[in-house]
Parts: sequence; structure tokens; C-alpha cells
Amino acid sequence: MRKITNGPLLVCLALALAGILFFWFSRDVVAEGQAGDEEHSWGYRVSRYQFRRSGGQIEIWNSRGLRLSYFEPKTVIWAVKQEHWLSDRRAIYLDLDLGVKEDTTTNPFRTEFLYDYRRGEVHISSEANLWREGDPPSYADPDPVWMTNEEFKSILASYPRNSTDQSSQRPASDR
Repeated sequence: MRKITNGPLLVCLALALAGILFFWFSRDVVAEGQAGDEEHSWGYRVSRYQFRRSGGQIEIWNSRGLRLSYFEPKTVIWAVKQEHWLSDRRAIYLDLDLGVKEDTTTNPFRTEFLYDYRRGEVHISSEANLWREGDPPSYADPDPVWMTNEEFKSILASYPRNSTDQSSQRPASDR
């Protein structure tokens, strides 16, 4: 009597599942950078899902164990237009083009992201909700909840640029 085994079937199912998971979670690094001193290092990574038309992530880290991850499932990171290390390489400024999920017909919206490694502060200027709570500010609201562009520019201006800035201005990437 011949015994039927499910081994080959299970192997095929496991390989198919691995392929699907790779397809679903595979990310493409758009930009990354690292800075540091004699004792510690810190950096960032901007990535988007490679095979899906939605989802982008900004990761902030340091060698002391900091791991912050800002994931936005409803948008696509189309490009990092500028990246600048500021204030003796203790803060990173990113100028991003983000788009609406699965809609390549609209123009990207500008999003500015500033992270201060020394103070642990994040500042965002964008017309989209992104990682903020509450409704978008209205012009009639005398006390807007979100940071205004003017407030962001004022904070950004308080960070001196490095004299030996290794930052880059990147051309907009293809959608």
C-alpha cells in the first residue's frame, strides 16, 4: 500500500506564501543618511513600498537605541527633493513630494520634515494630515491646531546650516 504525503504540497504553499509576503512588504529606500561623533551615530531612512502604489515611511534612529518610525499608508513618497543636516549635524531637514494613494494624476504635495536629534522634536509642515491628529486648520479658525507654514519656517531658520554641509538637492523622481 502506498502512503501519500503532503510534504511537496506544504513546501509549495510555503514558497508561495514567502513570495506573497516579499511582494507585499518589499520596500525601496528613497533616501538615507547618517551622522555621528566619536561615540554615537544617528540617522534616518525614507522608504516606500516597492510593488504597492501606497505607503511610505520615515525612520529616525540613533546608536543609543532610539527607533522612531512614521508610517503613512495612504500616501506615496514620490521624491526627496532636499535633505540637509543642520545645527552641527544634530538635526535633519527633509523636503518631500508626497502623493495621494493610487492617484498619479494629481500633483504631489510638498511636505517638510524636521527632526532634532538633540531635543527629540519633530516638526512637520504639510497640507495633509499625515501623522497629526485633528482636522486641517481652517483660515477662519483663530487658534489653529496645526503648525502653520510661518511657524515651521521660523523654527527651521533657528537651525544654522553647517559650513561643510554634505546635503543634497535631488531632482524629482518619476512617479
